[in-house]
Amino acid sequence: MADLENAVGTADILDRKPDPDLPLIRLRPPENGFAGADSVQWRGTFLVNGHMVALGLYAPARGGNSASSGAGLLQELSRRTRAASGA
Repeated sequence: MADLENAVGTADILDRKPDPDLPLIRLRPPENGFAGADSVQWRGTFLVNGHMVALGLYAPARGGNSASSGAGLLQELSRRTRAASGA
């Protein structure tokens, strides 16, 4: 979890989900790089067959996925990725 938090630099960390299979953080970076995107993002990492996979969720402004439902989307993506890869 500490490595994931360090990787986001000066972003404000708004929430942490320290799951050993998929640690997630919800953050607000100092600059929003996508027009029309919410300023809040989710990031996480997990391992599949010895490879690290990095996930990020960039949702539309006021789209709702930057809240807690965004974590669920990334958790489902990691679950399906592991299942599809035989992990």
